[in-house]
Amino acid sequence: MVRIVSYVGDPRDERVDGGSAMRLGKVVTTLAVMIGLLGIPACSSKSQSPPDRESVTHMWTHYTQVGEIQTALIRGDLTAAREPAEWISSHESLDGMPAGAESFTGQMRSEADRIVVANGIETAAMATGQMGGTCGSCHQAYDVGPTFNTAGEPPLGAGLTESQMLRHLWAADRLWEGLIGPSDEAWLAGAEVLADYPMYSGEVAEAVAQSDDVRRLAQKVQKLGTQAVTVTDQDGRAELYGRLLSTCSSCHGLMK
Repeated sequence: MVRIVSYVGDPRDERVDGGSAMRLGKVVTTLAVMIGLLGIPACSSKSQSPPDRESVTHMWTHYTQVGEIQTALIRGDLTAAREPAEWISSHESLDGMPAGAESFTGQMRSEADRIVVANGIETAAMATGQMGGTCGSCHQAYDVGPTFNTAGEPPLGAGLTESQMLRHLWAADRLWEGLIGPSDEAWLAGAEVLADYPMYSGEVAEAVAQSDDVRRLAQKVQKLGTQAVTVTDQDGRAELYGRLLSTCSSCHGLMK
């Protein structure tokens, strides 16, 4: 698998592939989200000039905040998700945004506000999915944004459970890329992996008291993957991604 989200001026100035992409997946994809949202090209198919250093630095602050929200929600920590959401809600946009883009940034701030006041993971997860959907819609509207190259298979872990978790991580990254790109190819790649039968559920269930709940959530992830294969509209994909985040958080909560 190779994912390229790099351009002149990127502080990393690197291309991410293989195992390193798994470790840095949220960092890379979130950078792409915010660059595209503010009208700054990142791996766009169009021939455009790269952003200046100030813009790149600003975008790195953005992707850090969005990445922290996703990470916090996956581990079930709503409190940790609120601070970066507050930043997104209150920050000032860069100058030079395309005409009409304010409606998209306004929607994004609105979703960030929902996370700040959310009284549960599910509400915050759904808002995060909508946030990603807004990014993708903006990219479509202005024909800008990231282009992802997705190929290969998810990596294998040391055992059945670890391998499945890595597959889930790989699939979730592909779905996020598909949502924010937007990219049908990336979305379908993630959906097909999630739709695999959850063979790991029995092994995980043996380690926790709520074994029936673990199996139920594993089956729910598979069902979401099956549904994702047929979802083609941006709103539907945003909703499904939010449900996936919420499901992941619920299952991880059982493992604490």
